[in-house]
Amino acid sequence: MTVLPSFSVPQAENSPLPSPIMGTGLMPEMVRQFRWEQTPLGAIEHWSPTLVASVNQMLFSPTPAILAWGDALVMLYNEAAIAALQGMHPQALGAPYREVYKEVWHLVGPDMEACFYRGATVVRENMLIPLSRNGVPEDCWFTYYLIPVFEDGRVAGIYDPYQNNTEKVRAQQELHDTQRQLQQVLDATTDAVFSLDRQWTFTYLNSNARRLLSPYGELIGRNLWETFPDAQYEGSPFVLEYTRSMEQGVAGEFETYYPKPEGWFQVLSRPAPDGITVFFRDITASKKSADALIESEKLAAVGRLASSIAHEINNPLEAVTNLIYLATISDSFEETRGLLVSADRELQRVAQIASQTLRFHKQATKPTANVPADLLGGVVAIYQGRVAEAGIAVAWRQRESRTILCFEGEVRQVLSNLVGNAIDAMGGDGEGHLHLRAREGHDWRTGRKGVVFTVADSGLGMSAGTLARIFEAFYTTKGLTGTGLGLWVSQEIVHRHAGRLRVRSSQRRAGGVASGTVFTLFLPFEAVSRS
Repeated sequence: MTVLPSFSVPQAENSPLPSPIMGTGLMPEMVRQFRWEQTPLGAIEHWSPTLVASVNQMLFSPTPAILAWGDALVMLYNEAAIAALQGMHPQALGAPYREVYKEVWHLVGPDMEACFYRGATVVRENMLIPLSRNGVPEDCWFTYYLIPVFEDGRVAGIYDPYQNNTEKVRAQQELHDTQRQLQQVLDATTDAVFSLDRQWTFTYLNSNARRLLSPYGELIGRNLWETFPDAQYEGSPFVLEYTRSMEQGVAGEFETYYPKPEGWFQVLSRPAPDGITVFFRDITASKKSADALIESEKLAAVGRLASSIAHEINNPLEAVTNLIYLATISDSFEETRGLLVSADRELQRVAQIASQTLRFHKQATKPTANVPADLLGGVVAIYQGRVAEAGIAVAWRQRESRTILCFEGEVRQVLSNLVGNAIDAMGGDGEGHLHLRAREGHDWRTGRKGVVFTVADSGLGMSAGTLARIFEAFYTTKGLTGTGLGLWVSQEIVHRHAGRLRVRSSQRRAGGVASGTVFTLFLPFEAVSRS
């Protein structure tokens, strides 16, 4: 923009008449003192009433305002307009508008001419007008109004109130850039994301959320619970976790099944200032893979138990064979009867082992109520032979407890894995101690009541590195004899039953501190979290 030559403000000669320009302050005083007779406007005392009224209106305006008057568009302005003059004050006072804004006349000139020559009122919102600041062009944005001032039936001047919106526009641009970058991140993420306000109304969905929830149509502005009625049922994690995030500001996380779109979903709810934001992903494929591994591990568990079961059955069967042989050669009725009673007792032992084995791998489609002590006791019965051969002392404690609703075969698989690992950890030196316990308790995180199973051994314990990885799939410390799936599958089963599986271990054998490992399994009374 052209910098006008500097000059001192001309001083008007003292006049006995009062000035027609009203007001106090910098600009009213400068207007009164300026030598207007040296401009096309002429001496101030000869100004028309329309010009005087327009100047006074401009000077008293609370917002920045310019008055351009006459064919030369001579400029007058108020104090609020000084900042936008970018260093051209006071030179701009009394100068032609075209000269002051020469460098941007190609932008504002057509509007000024339309207003002055055709009497058009012009409104421009957030118009980009580059202005020079210290010789450097700077983008500025203005909203201005060009209003024609009529005198004797023709346009005599232009009244130009305006607003400098530069900071506001820059802030909006920065916000837009931030929103655009955030949108790019949200659309690039593999998670589906949606936001709800405090009336449970959808306010935002990223591209993945729109794709996954497309069967429900356009969701913006619709109510969550009215749109997804299947999410509301007794014990629903959707209701529980979303409400906690909305009302208590607590982050939630859960996995659950939903019928439409059909599949398993991992869901995270996070509190937000205006409601909650939900992140979710379809984990159906990984669930199916996990289910396949669980079935594989069940088969592997059968193989691991086969030798124990064969040994358990072989011993009483050998005893039955010997007892029957002795009965056939005995001449005494009483002796024969005693031998057959002993044989019957051994056969009952075989039947008990067979019954526990069948229950262990029984496939169930519906949960059943089970006595905790029976679950753990049935598992121990299968390992009696190994325990006896290894010389392991078993300490068994149980208390009366309510039944737990669970998938019996799966829970037996978890307990069998824990007991089997404990026996393996102690070896066969005849000094092992196996501590088993079943009692009522609660989960300290949620306060839910349930049953606590404890399986503790006096083995060598595990290092910190092993403890950090024991629940990883395919991680094993048993070499070629281990699949690395036992504890991983157990953890998956426990999660499905809304329980917790914890472990602590010590490798020290000094200072009165024994080595060994303790597994604690908590299952709520209503353990099943799937239909």
